[in-house]
Parts: sequence; structure tokens; C-alpha cells
Amino acid sequence: MVNEDASEKNHSSENIGMVGKYQLWMLKADVGEAIAGSPCSDELVHQENLFQMLKKKSLNPKWITSRDCLERKFGCDDFYVLPVFRGKVFSRLISLKCRVYGTLALITCLKKKERLPKRHSPVWSTTLQDSIVCFSGIEMKIRKHQISLVKMMGGTISKAFTKKVTHLVADSQDTKSKKFVTAVDYAVPVLSVSWIFTAWKSAKAFNERKYTDEQFIGEHKLQIFAKCVISCSGLAPQDRSTLSHLIGKNGGVYTGNMRRNHCTHLVTDLNSGEKYKIARKWGWNQIKVVRLRWITKSLEKVCS
Repeated sequence: MVNEDASEKNHSSENIGMVGKYQLWMLKADVGEAIAGSPCSDELVHQENLFQMLKKKSLNPKWITSRDCLERKFGCDDFYVLPVFRGKVFSRLISLKCRVYGTLALITCLKKKERLPKRHSPVWSTTLQDSIVCFSGIEMKIRKHQISLVKMMGGTISKAFTKKVTHLVADSQDTKSKKFVTAVDYAVPVLSVSWIFTAWKSAKAFNERKYTDEQFIGEHKLQIFAKCVISCSGLAPQDRSTLSHLIGKNGGVYTGNMRRNHCTHLVTDLNSGEKYKIARKWGWNQIKVVRLRWITKSLEKVCS
């Protein structure tokens, strides 16, 4: 399989100075202008500041109105810079397959002398630039939304897990998942969906942080008991309390009530008891019966 973004990735990125080869159009909109996506005053101030920065760099930016954008009939290799990614103007330029960038993407590249992602999908920021993201176990509706966000933040998507993948976004530490096991073998960070959502929230707030930095990777690593609902049997009250705390601290849910189609694991060191018998009756595919050492071994992986 090839990367979903392979065609875009092959275009690579280009120095901000390369924009001079094409016309750079900047949307001139009014506060609250509906067809322009109802930008607020702060968003338009950023757009004006960028225009002045580009002029000083002799990159020849030109203003364009919302009406002029809507009257465009054909796409081209020119650049269009918008203060917001919403509204009829945004939708029209995307339908024409124009190169659309957010104000933040260009400001960041100018300030840091970085490459500008050369894409035909819209790029709001460089928050995830140089990342190649793969997904595992994520619900399709959420995955589609996250794919869109990754692209808008300058990242690339790979359907298959290859050696080029830099981050795996998963819903659980599923050892039956080939992608998860390969990510662990290659020491590729396995992250929660919160990584992408938080990065996008930061980018929308006009923050220039790179969410590929170790600080943010550490904050959003997938917790060991994510999607686990764990009950126990045969433990002393104090041990149950400690177990509940450890499970909750590491992304899982502890429950005293072992319900079918809800509870994923039963922790017990005994081969007897009502919960044990019920769990065995339900079967391994319904609920995993594990020893207490499974908890401690799992936590050791977190610390290693």
C-alpha cells in the first residue's frame, strides 16, 4: 500500500521565498462577513500583519475580495491566504483545487525561516509539519475528521504502517493489532486522539507551537489501560482501593459491578468465586480473566 498523501508528500515542501514564483492572493474581508466565514477582528489583524510582512520580504502579496474569489472559474498554482477556514470563499477555492493556506502557516514560516508545505489540500498551520501519521482502531467518523485536521496542520497520512511513519494514533494498546505491535518494535510513539484535537485547538488559537515536540508527545501518549473496564475478585478492600487508583490513573475504568458487554477484564488470583465462574461462562472473547501480576507487568512497561 502507498501513503494516502503520497502525491502531496512527493511535492515536498518549499522555502517561503518560492511563493514569489506564483501570485500570492490574500483575502480582504470585513469583520463578520458571512461569505468569508465571519472572521473576527483579531483574525483580520493577523491577516493584515502578514500582508505587511510579505511586502517587506518583496513577495508581492495582493488583496482579493470575497466576491472576486467566488467568481473564479478555474484553479491555478497561485496561493490564496485566508484568515479562517470556513465559509463560501473557503469552500469555493477548495472545490477549484486551489492552494489555500491559513495566515498562521505563512507567519510561522516567515518567522522561523521554515519550508512552506506545498499541498493542494488546505494548510492552516505547520503544527504537525514533517509528521507521518497512521491510525489504528479509531472509529471511521473520528478518523476522517482527524485525517482532515492532520493535513490542515501540515502533516501527512499513511494508511499502511511503514518505516516512514512517525506517529501512530490508536484507541487502545491492542497487542493483536499489527500496527500497534510494529509501532512498539520501531519505537514509534503511540498516541491518543487527544494529541490531534489538542494540536488543532492550539493552532486555531493562533499558537505557533509544534506538537511534534517531545513535551506534547509525552502528554498525549496512549495510556496503558485505555478502553479497559476492569473489575476484580478475591482482593482485600485496601488492595481493591489501590487497584482502582492505579487503573484510573493509567486511563482505565474500575468497576465493582461486572456487567456483560461492558467489563473487559476481571482481575483475580483465584480460580473460584461467583465473578470468576460467570467470566469463564461468558468466555475469553467477552471478558479477559487475568492475574494481579498482569496489572503490575503492564505498569512496568509504562515506567520502562
